[in-house]
Amino acid sequence: MQEVWTTDDFSFLRTIVHPDVIDHMPVPGHVPGRDGHLEKMKRIKAAFTNIDIRVDALVQEGDRVVGLWTFTATHSGVPFLGRPAHNARVKFCGMDMVRVEGGQIREIWHIEDLFLAYAQISGTIPV
Repeated sequence: MQEVWTTDDFSFLRTIVHPDVIDHMPVPGHVPGRDGHLEKMKRIKAAFTNIDIRVDALVQEGDRVVGLWTFTATHSGVPFLGRPAHNARVKFCGMDMVRVEGGQIREIWHIEDLFLAYAQISGTIPV
């Protein structure tokens, strides 16, 4: 995760994410498969700089891996969640569960605390 989020080199993801990965919780307009997954990550990287991602817990059972993580960054790029950047520092957590098949991520479920992220980049709490 550190390699992917702290560099602009997405080639590693092409080796670990299956071309037909299934995202069970896609964002609206999400392109399916690995290309869509990479595009989503590139959009996030275009919105934030000084990204640090900390893996707080990692649990594996059978073909499933669950990771709890904390994302810290500066919103200094393109708009995110409909809000223009104004160098707000954000910190929020999320959790991913993936199913691994043949050494590649074949399915993914994810939850991010976007409510907290929005509050931090907008300076308001949406209701």
